[in-house]
Amino acid sequence: MSDAHKGMKMPPRSDVWKQKQRIVQLGKKKGACSEERKKKIGDAQRGVKNHNWGKKIPEAVKEKIRKALRVRVFSPTHRARISASLLQNKHPNWKGGITPLKRLIRTNEKYNSWRSRVLISDGRRCIHCGSKENLEADHYPVSFAELLLKHLIDSIEKALECKELWQVKNGRTLCKSCHIKTESWGNKK
Repeated sequence: MSDAHKGMKMPPRSDVWKQKQRIVQLGKKKGACSEERKKKIGDAQRGVKNHNWGKKIPEAVKEKIRKALRVRVFSPTHRARISASLLQNKHPNWKGGITPLKRLIRTNEKYNSWRSRVLISDGRRCIHCGSKENLEADHYPVSFAELLLKHLIDSIEKALECKELWQVKNGRTLCKSCHIKTESWGNKK
């Protein structure tokens, strides 16, 4: 737009002109593409067909992006509001609190304490090969899955109350490669 036209008001549009514009814009509405057309568009933008494929982002552009992101500083109260707006059922990825029980148990503080005690009891070495790398605590002789079934554990509260689950004598230290070879790895039984 030239400087001469800046600040000028556009003349009022007639109803006929508005109707013509609606007709022209009809095919451009969101979601008007067929599924086949959407697939073609998506395929054209993937992999080596993408116009940005293999191109390096210049350092100057990266620095501009960094600078723009640094400007976005929120106050503590604003950050608290953002966090509160995304808690549990307000978060778009919330699926009703269905975190698997096994994950809840294994990420619990009591589990971490049990794991540390098992590793210390075995001298922080794999009991099969003696490795000190990638160590894991394995429930043995009674496996983790067997304990859950045996004690009918269906909640984190029941798991925390179960004494046998947290006994060091029901644990052994294995490296990742030895643990994978066991019959109870991944509940193979």
